[in-house]
Amino acid sequence: MHVVPVRSVAFRSIRLGRKRVEGRLKRGLFKHIQPDDVIMFTCHGSSFNARVERVCEYDCFRDMLRTEGLRSVLPYGDVVHVQDGVRLYESIYKHDDELMKRRALAGTLADRVIGIKLIHA
Repeated sequence: MHVVPVRSVAFRSIRLGRKRVEGRLKRGLFKHIQPDDVIMFTCHGSSFNARVERVCEYDCFRDMLRTEGLRSVLPYGDVVHVQDGVRLYESIYKHDDELMKRRALAGTLADRVIGIKLIHA
C-alpha cells in the first residue's frame, strides 16, 4: 500500500469519485505504482483507499490533461482550460528548485508525468 497525502479539495473529489485520475511526476514512490496497487489517500488525519486501475506515462502535464480529460483529473470550478490545469500543477511543484532549473534549461519537464486511473477499493 502506498500512502499519499493530498490537499483537501483533491481528497474530497477523489473520495466522491469526481476526480478519477491522479496526476503526478514519475518520481519517488510514483515510479513504482502499478495497476492493482492500493493507494491510501490522507488529508488532515482522515484517509481512504483507492485501487489503481491503470498508469499511463506522458511527456508533460498538458499531454496528460488533454488525454485523460481535464474534468477527470481536475474537476474544480476554477480549472476551465487545460492551461489552467498546467498552471495549477506548476504552482504545486514551484518549490522544487531542481525541477524548475531543469525545466528552464530544457524548456520542458525533465521528469515524466503519470496519470493514475483510480477505482475505489
